Amino acid sequence: MSKVRLKRSQIITIVKFPIILIVLFFVLFPFFYLVVTSIRPAGEFLENTNILPRSFTLDHYREVFDGQKGLLYLKNSLVVTGTVVLISIVVGTMAGYALVRSRFRQSIVLTIIFILIFIRFYPRISIVVPWFLIMNRLHLLDTVWAVIILHLGLTIPFVVWLMYTFFKGVPMELEECASIDGAGFMRRFISIVLPLSLPGIASASIFTAFLSWNEFLLSSAVTRESAKTLPVVIAGYITDKGVVWGPMMAMSTLIVLPMILFALFLQKYLIRGMMMGAVKE
Repeated sequence: MSKVRLKRSQIITIVKFPIILIVLFFVLFPFFYLVVTSIRPAGEFLENTNILPRSFTLDHYREVFDGQKGLLYLKNSLVVTGTVVLISIVVGTMAGYALVRSRFRQSIVLTIIFILIFIRFYPRISIVVPWFLIMNRLHLLDTVWAVIILHLGLTIPFVVWLMYTFFKGVPMELEECASIDGAGFMRRFISIVLPLSLPGIASASIFTAFLSWNEFLLSSAVTRESAKTLPVVIAGYITDKGVVWGPMMAMSTLIVLPMILFALFLQKYLIRGMMMGAVKE
């Protein structure tokens, strides 16, 4: 029997390694091709069909940052995403905790959660025109605040729903013990609840950053030039004369890298949060 189990474990080990390699290939190859294409000379896009270019150039990156506009668009994306993540985490964390500890009936709480999930997944195209008219009336068109407000409408419901599920796993007994020792509401929330919910906050931060950083439709509706974000700029490389592949790939690389670094920075909290979500008492 032990020999059979040993053979099974050996077979699993042998099969697992090539499967991992195949998965890694499909995950990493698009990013590899993106970077390689961004440094491929313009003359090779039609002549050279090989994956690797004959020579390398940084002209596409220079074109992206030509005239300081590239830096402006990068700054817009960083400001929008940073502000959206900060506001969404603060508001969503407090709202999620309030829903968990509220004295409302469970049916009312579940209705609120359902509404939040619905807001997160409804078609964004249905609100483009109303939001455009609102921002035009408020004289906020082509400002980063218009983009921030629209993104918050997408991210805050998601963060509230996500943090609600994490706060449900925080034992009420810990807060009761702290309350007996004289700790007030804010002291309990900051000293007990938040540290236990750091994995959830990290997860919410990563997903919120991804949503805001990559959002295109709403951002393109309320920006013209000075408030453009990187995804909106990328669409501008598709012209009536064709696709400008070099600068598009260079800009795409600049979009991908910050999110990879941000996810790697919060990776340990994200993994811990996923493990906590998978464990049932």
